[in-house]
Amino acid sequence: MQVAHVVIDHRNQSHRLPPGVGYSTIVTPELMPPILLTTFNPWKAHQHSNASDDLIHDMAQRKMLPESIVLMRQIPVSFHLAHVQVIAKMVEVRASAVVCCGMAEPRNQLDLELYGKRGDRQISTSLDLEQLKQGTCLTRISHSAGDYVCNHLYFELLSFIHRQTWPAHGLFIHIPPITPHNRSWLVADMALMLNRLAHVAPPVRSPWPLSA
Repeated sequence: MQVAHVVIDHRNQSHRLPPGVGYSTIVTPELMPPILLTTFNPWKAHQHSNASDDLIHDMAQRKMLPESIVLMRQIPVSFHLAHVQVIAKMVEVRASAVVCCGMAEPRNQLDLELYGKRGDRQISTSLDLEQLKQGTCLTRISHSAGDYVCNHLYFELLSFIHRQTWPAHGLFIHIPPITPHNRSWLVADMALMLNRLAHVAPPVRSPWPLSA
């Protein structure tokens, strides 16, 4: 797994917001806590790369990611490892939001997943997705994160945030195969949403003490 930090290490800094600052508040640059952004490895023999990693790597190379982004690339497509690594990194960097990106070959837009599910249980993101995608061209809200590792990671992430009252938002974005025709639109939409998310304060919660 390749882990790259795009920003100065925030681990030794406090990210407590002033009293009265909540989710709906727009935060100023000096208050911006880190956002953890993750991508997957390819998981099929015919795949030379994963569209999620291709898109985010392209944006990083072009310096189109917000300064508050902590980038965690190419996590394993594993039911056992993916959520463990992502949650551990979220806690380590004290991220105010975690945006997990994965590839969905049958899709043709950026899909903002509303919830992760396990059986009949669903856990929804705390983000206002309609507001987040406002002004985008190739982005929609999805009600199905699938039945594979993407959904498992999303459910486990949101479950941890909910169970531990962790002060962070969680989101999963499915990315379609990238072509010369959709690349610029996907980049523009993702840049708009990440920059918008960088100015959203974390939910006001207390994560301590951790429960089993």
